Parts: sequence; C-alpha cells; structure tokens
Amino acid sequence: AFYNQIYRGLDANGKILADDGTGKTVPASTGTYKTVIGHGLPKFEMGWTNTFNYGNFDLNFFLRGSFGFDLINTNRAFYENSSVAALYNIVKTKYFDPKLKDAQIFTSLYVEKGDFVKLDNATLGYNLNIAKKANGVQSFRAFLTGHNLFTITGYTGADPEVRYTDNLTGNILAPGIDRRGTWVLTRSFTVGVNIGL
Repeated sequence: AFYNQIYRGLDANGKILADDGTGKTVPASTGTYKTVIGHGLPKFEMGWTNTFNYGNFDLNFFLRGSFGFDLINTNRAFYENSSVAALYNIVKTKYFDPKLKDAQIFTSLYVEKGDFVKLDNATLGYNLNIAKKANGVQSFRAFLTGHNLFTITGYTGADPEVRYTDNLTGNILAPGIDRRGTWVLTRSFTVGVNIGL
C-alpha cells in the first residue's frame, strides 16, 4: 500500500495542501498525518485468447487486463511542476494545475488508477487452397501479426502496466511506482508466410 498525505488542493501561493486527519487542511510541507492512499498490486487480472475461422481466414488474438490497482506517476511529479522541471517542457495531463509553485512533495495527487485492457497481439491469416501437391508444396498460409495494438486506460503515464517491483531499486516490497525511465511500448507488425512441404 502507498502510505502518505492526502492532497487537498493549493493555497493562494500555489503551495500544496494536505489533510490533517480531522478534515482540515494544512501545508503539506509541515503536515504529519499520513494514511493509505493507494495499492500497487491488482485485485483482479484477466486474459482472453481465442481463434476464429471463417472460410480460408483465421484470426487469433490475446486480450489482457489488470484492475483494482494504483500507480505513482513520478513523471507527473517531476514534469508537471514548473518549480522542479524548470529546464524542461511542462507536461499538461488532465491533472495539470498551472498554479502549482511548490517543491516536489509526494501526496495522493500523483497516485492514479492504473486499470487497463490491452490487445497484446493479433494474427490474421489466409490459407491458400492447394488441390494437389504442386512442386513439393502441400500448404501455403500468409499472415499479418500485430503486437501492442491498443491500450484502454485512464492512466496518464506512458504505460499502465503493473509494476510488481520498483524498477529503480529492484525492491519487491515497493510495487506500483512508475519511474521516469518508463517509455512507451512500440506497436509492431509482421508479415509472413508458412509453407508446408
């Protein structure tokens, strides 16, 4: 579980406010009340693979998802804060607040739901009818395969994949931290043929 302060907005000077445990707000820089603000491990994971055939065509796919977990978006903590990332372009996600002028203080502001569904791969194939063995060929199949075709998520980071360990320290007791080193997955396509002799 993530254990820290609950974000309660900004004061007139752009400083982060946090919950003091009684429903009132205090500056996060001096606040001491902490509580569970998220969970790094999913409550539910699913996968679905299937193959459909129609005439000479076949379609195979693998759909996967994880639900009920949170991620600490360290990219937002760094790149959305102009007082921290002064030499970089400011990232403007749906959580961006241009009034933020505080130091980098970790609160629930940077914890997001990581739920996602991904189409990891899909293959569309076509089998050519060969009546007789011609020139030693018994079967011929052409196919197109795509990897990382789409991701459905509300997470604003590069990839909502579950982080089972902290990829910076390797600590298995610190899941759910999306470090700044994470980069987007590439979408790739492969065209090929299978020839049976």
